[in-house]
Amino acid sequence: MFVESLELRRRLGDRGGQAVELGNLGELARGAGDARASATLLLEALEIAAELDSRYLLPGLLASLGVLAGERGDLERAAWLLGASQASYEAAGLVADPLDAHDPDQMRAPARDRLGADRFQRLWEEGRHLLLDRAVAQARSGWYLRRSAGHSRRGWCFTKWVQDRRGKKGPLTSVDASSHMCGSVDPG
Repeated sequence: MFVESLELRRRLGDRGGQAVELGNLGELARGAGDARASATLLLEALEIAAELDSRYLLPGLLASLGVLAGERGDLERAAWLLGASQASYEAAGLVADPLDAHDPDQMRAPARDRLGADRFQRLWEEGRHLLLDRAVAQARSGWYLRRSAGHSRRGWCFTKWVQDRRGKKGPLTSVDASSHMCGSVDPG
């Protein structure tokens, strides 16, 4: 459904709706283990949200990218982006939806444990004190394309799977994504 909705929103010129659907697809890709597809989709959503100066979308996208950074082993960037996300939520008068897949609490505890409480807190506070445009610029930096040592390669086929789904009847759903098993060999 997200792919079809994205295509419709593109035809209608609904930039905000495009950012929402790209973010949804980015979360699905992350859940399927495809960090590269997730980052690409989330960053495209971030670009649109920044272009629109969407104080509603930007905090959640920063949180999603923070969680992705942590999953890729970049715990410093995760702490920093999650701090920026939290401050952005507060500045906009919003709170993160606790049911969202990118719930910052999911990454905060392991990052704090592995970095140490003092180091985590310093990075978190640095992120919290950034201007939103600086946090967005840092999120755009391309870090997500680097493979971390020992990172799982499962999920590399998510992008192809989404492309294949476009030609099939029926909506693309999170149930489809969670039941889809990708190969364990990266095609390069």
